[in-house]
Amino acid sequence: MKRLLVYGIVAPLVLSACAQPDDDSVACTLDADCGDTTIYFCDPVHQECRVRSGVDLDQADDTDGNAGILDDDQPDLNEVEEPDGDSPLPDADYAGLDCSPGSTEPCSYTGPAGTENVGPCKAGNRTCKENGTWSGCSGEVRPLYEICNNGIDEDCNGTTDDGSDMDGDGYTYCLGDCCDAPGDCPLPAAVHPGAYEVINGIDDDCDDEIDEKNDACDIGVTVSQDVASSALSLAKAAGFCEPWLLSATLGLAGPQATEYICDSGGLLTCPKYNRLSLPFPYFDTTYQTYAVNPKFGSVLEKKQGDNIAILSTGPWNGPTKDASVATLAAGDMKTASTVPEDWINFQPDCTAPKAPSCGGAAPDPTTQNSCAGKPLPVVQDPIMLTVRLKVPPNAGAFRINTYFCSVEYPDTVCSASNYNDFFIALLDSTFNTVNPTSQHLNPYDKNLAKDVLGNPVGVDLAPAGLFTICSEENNNWGFCTGDAELAGTGFDNFGGCGCTGWLVTQGNVVPGEEITLRFAVFEQGTVSYGPDHSWDSTILLDNFEWLADETTPGTGIQE
Repeated sequence: MKRLLVYGIVAPLVLSACAQPDDDSVACTLDADCGDTTIYFCDPVHQECRVRSGVDLDQADDTDGNAGILDDDQPDLNEVEEPDGDSPLPDADYAGLDCSPGSTEPCSYTGPAGTENVGPCKAGNRTCKENGTWSGCSGEVRPLYEICNNGIDEDCNGTTDDGSDMDGDGYTYCLGDCCDAPGDCPLPAAVHPGAYEVINGIDDDCDDEIDEKNDACDIGVTVSQDVASSALSLAKAAGFCEPWLLSATLGLAGPQATEYICDSGGLLTCPKYNRLSLPFPYFDTTYQTYAVNPKFGSVLEKKQGDNIAILSTGPWNGPTKDASVATLAAGDMKTASTVPEDWINFQPDCTAPKAPSCGGAAPDPTTQNSCAGKPLPVVQDPIMLTVRLKVPPNAGAFRINTYFCSVEYPDTVCSASNYNDFFIALLDSTFNTVNPTSQHLNPYDKNLAKDVLGNPVGVDLAPAGLFTICSEENNNWGFCTGDAELAGTGFDNFGGCGCTGWLVTQGNVVPGEEITLRFAVFEQGTVSYGPDHSWDSTILLDNFEWLADETTPGTGIQE
């Protein structure tokens, strides 16, 4: 066999990857698979047997008689190259080389599974150096952060210019997500285009504005006798918007009730009979107990959006103060119902509570099941808007502006007979269960429509300082600031009357939970013709907002 070694330098070779004496490649996983481990080892990358460095093993085989002979004891290696018969390969000694100098082969890909050969991602290559050893791998491309709007799929997911969604909120930074990774903001999954903008010093909706007002959703809303569509319009006018608004319903304060009443055409005296309530709040072309409107009267403006949600125990734009007859014109809206059982059961003696500012008992959380064995109280001209909401993941509380007006002011303030109309705002939430040690637990009776002293929203708020829209002539408790806002409301027709002015009602919630809010206003008491359907009251709802952090629940003066 002829061998080529010129001046001690091995010429470029093309050799089999794993040389055994019969020149057959042997697959392997361990060195032991290759036979004599002093000569051979297993290349773990290619899973082929190779000759160990330093071993002089003749790789060619043909007719010169030297095939397969170890040549370490041959002193003369500088012989002329002589082809091995018909083989195109030159006859050369394999002097312990790992590879044929100048040859290349692909390296194993080290990027994430499924990304090789996607976009620019690819495996690298290595080249055999002149000394017969492999170079390091080069040219590998692994996934990188997506560069937006350049037409390249840097993250090798098969889509160009999409970016990553590390927080799993469905938005990538290429699609406008301004907080996609922990550390960029407290709750990355709650920050993305279209998120609710809570008041927290963060640009939650990624519009380059911080804590701005959210878009209103009450453009063009209307109401009618159709209570289903009207409920949704009222909810949107109050500021409840999708996707957080799940549903809205409009009805009475509880199951409809039967009243013993005289309602014969306005006669001062007439026989009484049992009258079953209408199933829904009254609404026709003349008398409407609910409305959406940009203004209330000629002065009072909306707080947010295009409209205010208005609920009333009588005609919303023409309240009555006629206790002599039971007619529509006198405020009899022909409706009656029980009150919410989960609220009245926590009131002393199963009756609407008297305000502490008027001598009533302070709220007592130990009062429970007070209606056991008793019929639930029946109230007159009730109307209740119920909204079911999904709490945004970045919200821990909410607030809504409320504005209560009544013709009862100042006549029945702290009256011994409990005629007073009521507004309640009941919250169903898991907040108290999830946060039992919080210093801001929601009211045990669910009613947020009361001040920090437990005074419920009504005319009995006057001694507590929350009934402020009234004239100086009726400033019996020293808190009236004037009655200009009554202009055009109908509450300016009786030489008195008054309103609270804008209040803020707020409560606490658990991020991501579903809650229910019920807003109801109703009358109570008895007059000569039967249950009291006159001396009307109205509640306005507007400017609902989610808040980031828990707050003091209840109702107070708008800051």
